[in-house]
Amino acid sequence: MNHTQIIGAHERFMKSVQREMEAFERRESEFRAEERKERAEEIHLDDIEAHAVEMASTQPH
Repeated sequence: MNHTQIIGAHERFMKSVQREMEAFERRESEFRAEERKERAEEIHLDDIEAHAVEMASTQPH
């Protein structure tokens, strides 16, 4: 391989690495967003359950 071929091969390799990195970052971002959404749903559910228990304990029997 001459110098120009090496440079071309390196550039193609780096573009491939860049595409893979961007794809990984997209998947990671989607994963974190889903985790945040699930956690928010859990917290909200916990708040609703706590409120229901609180309401039940204050109701006259």
